[in-house]
Amino acid sequence: MAGNSDLQLSRRKTRDKSVALLIVGFVLLMPPIVRTSLFEGSIFGIPYTVFYMFTVWALLISGAAIMAPRLRDNDKSRQGDTNSQGPD
Repeated sequence: MAGNSDLQLSRRKTRDKSVALLIVGFVLLMPPIVRTSLFEGSIFGIPYTVFYMFTVWALLISGAAIMAPRLRDNDKSRQGDTNSQGPD
């Protein structure tokens, strides 16, 4: 019984982290936040705004790539739990 509850807690944490990543990405890419990076200047010849947008974009993709295997494993284990319970 404890193993099942630990598995459900792990699934919930992974799902919550994926939702948090979505919300953080949304907030970081909102126009008021992006406007704060409208400075004259550049980094390595790239304007600050473009550098900011692509950096946030790359970090969001990296975070999603790190979480994808966990979400996939959770889905597979959930399907296994559903199949092992038998038809209703």
